[in-house]
Amino acid sequence: MKAAVVSLLAASVILVPRPALAADCALTFGSTASYATQDNPRDVTSADLDLDGDLDLIAANLESASVSVVLDGGTAVNYAVGANPYMVVAGDVNGDAAPDLVVGDFGGGAISVLLNEGDGTFADQVQYAVGDRPRAVALGDVDEDGTVDITGIVQGLNALVVLPGNGDGTFGTGSFFTTGASPHGITLGDFNSDGHLDAATASSSSGGMVVHLGDGTGDFTTTTAYAGATKLYSITNADLNGDGVLDVAAISQSAGVVDLYLGNADDSGDGDGTFAAALTSPIATGAVAVTSADLYGDGTADVLVSNFTVNTLTWITVGTDNAVTSTDITTGSSPYAVTAGDLTGDGTTDLAVADSGSDTVEVLTGTCA
Repeated sequence: MKAAVVSLLAASVILVPRPALAADCALTFGSTASYATQDNPRDVTSADLDLDGDLDLIAANLESASVSVVLDGGTAVNYAVGANPYMVVAGDVNGDAAPDLVVGDFGGGAISVLLNEGDGTFADQVQYAVGDRPRAVALGDVDEDGTVDITGIVQGLNALVVLPGNGDGTFGTGSFFTTGASPHGITLGDFNSDGHLDAATASSSSGGMVVHLGDGTGDFTTTTAYAGATKLYSITNADLNGDGVLDVAAISQSAGVVDLYLGNADDSGDGDGTFAAALTSPIATGAVAVTSADLYGDGTADVLVSNFTVNTLTWITVGTDNAVTSTDITTGSSPYAVTAGDLTGDGTTDLAVADSGSDTVEVLTGTCA
């Protein structure tokens, strides 16, 4: 059975429907372009910001309090946000069909919203105070009123925050829900197939993940903790093994493993909101971010891990028998995040990497060998 479809806009899961690649395609990636950002890009995502049918790139620059926007392979335009932005997501928060930007300002105690002017340029940021060290953000209609809400992780408060959307690009007062100790990441999905968005958060101090079941009102008080590696830094969800049930992947920054929590199904084959004990797969010590993307267009997602200390990505696949395989992809200096999409318009998935050591976003073009 297919996982339930709910209103979700998030950078961490890229499952854009497109024709599958040829059955004999052996996908490889090579560096073909690089775009200058400002200081220390820590996140990257893609969206069609100028509505021309092509994906554009956005990077969050930790040391410059800015985001860099690259339209159609041009020179980056930089926009001010709060101090130490760690994560940026793109989604339409005011209903005009143009993707806006939402940023977690780790050092500024706020979440910044930049509204798209409709052409890929952005109005000045509006900040929403949420407390000490907001690190990760995600977008989705968690209260089911037809407008996009912001969810985020506030590390210093050990909390998940929900900022309810008003539909016009503004947001209401935040509600807070307890997470594990020192949370670092958040991902949204309908894990128990009830039509409501749920959340999973990664804990860097207590280790493991916490699943927060949503009830469709914006409430996430029903939680279950799952054991896992220490210092989990980043988290994503998608159907990783092709059984139609959402799974979760989280990476440890210190233990050198990715934890793969495979979702359990009910008697109908739908996700029941619980997860098996984590499978572990080795990655480089010092990995800092994880995302999931359907690289082959076959309906099953792959996992991509950014290995900051060794200048690689680890590409992980989970088979229908739950066997885990991995391949390393060479990147530029100190890769901190990766996003996937057809950046060249040729029907093949490409990757964009935030190379924090060189203050660039690097494009790795996908090719069928």
